[in-house]
Amino acid sequence: MLDSTFLELATRDHHLPVLKNNIYNKTRGFAVLKKKGRVFEEWAGDNVIWSVVAKKNPTITRFRGSSTLPSQQVNPLARPSLPSGNYSVTIGITKEERAKNKGKKEVLVKMLEAQMKNAESTLREEIGTDFYSDGSTVGGMNGIVGLRAIVDNDNTYAGLNRSTAGNEYWQANIDTTTYTDANLEDQTHAGYLPGLMYDAYTDATHDGAPDIVITTKHLFNVYQLIAQAMNLRFDNAEANLGFAAVKFGPDVPVIFDDFCTTKHLFMLNTDDLSLYIVPDFNFEYDKNEQNGSIWLQPTDQLALVAHVVFMGQLTCDAPWQQAAYTTLGT
Repeated sequence: MLDSTFLELATRDHHLPVLKNNIYNKTRGFAVLKKKGRVFEEWAGDNVIWSVVAKKNPTITRFRGSSTLPSQQVNPLARPSLPSGNYSVTIGITKEERAKNKGKKEVLVKMLEAQMKNAESTLREEIGTDFYSDGSTVGGMNGIVGLRAIVDNDNTYAGLNRSTAGNEYWQANIDTTTYTDANLEDQTHAGYLPGLMYDAYTDATHDGAPDIVITTKHLFNVYQLIAQAMNLRFDNAEANLGFAAVKFGPDVPVIFDDFCTTKHLFMLNTDDLSLYIVPDFNFEYDKNEQNGSIWLQPTDQLALVAHVVFMGQLTCDAPWQQAAYTTLGT
């Protein structure tokens, strides 16, 4: 009978690193933050708690000579807090499968490889979609509190009420006006897409400016068509009206994400965004605490199972430097 040592090596040393790399490289939101160095494997306590500058320092004053200066210490920081978003996906192999393929390691390897690819695509879809979520729980379980929660000006984000006086810094720049494709492509219309993006860029620019635009594939294509119409060249040796890259102004790339919420366009300052991860739960296997094995024997099944787990959360330091349109395109 094929023992679990082979399964351990095949899945832990080969399949899992591939899964982890693919999730970070192919999930657009994660890839953007990883490239910017905004992924941190650190956590303390039940929730991720971070500090943000909540208000101006009221001790600012002008003085002359021996004027009395304010001496009362003032804490300008607020402490938003979010629970971790927890995800798990299971792969398994039955005792029957192991018995019928005894001595056929290559067959079992392919079976495990197929399961790992399925686990990867499932995790990517779930977490990739939640990257844009409004923070709603599913069955009482927390996931990633995503971009729609960050830019929603009608809710409490990370425990801080946006409508409370003094919390204006916690309000993002959101526009829910409906614009059709025809509006977006019409230079004379108030909904002309480059014009909307310019307005969002300036609205979100305070201490920093947005450095990336993420939208749907449809809106990306609309933007690219507008760019082509405005930049046609007729001296090519062959027909080539595409672009190697699409940008909004200098150094602000425009990208699309299949998981981006329909009709949404996000303009983000990634210096304000972070992904915090609970150590040992960064797309890792859950391990048996007694022997360290990743393959577990359920008490009521003739099978071995392994659980790939992730625990982490997306945070934002300055929602007012983020912007979004929520109802663009047909």
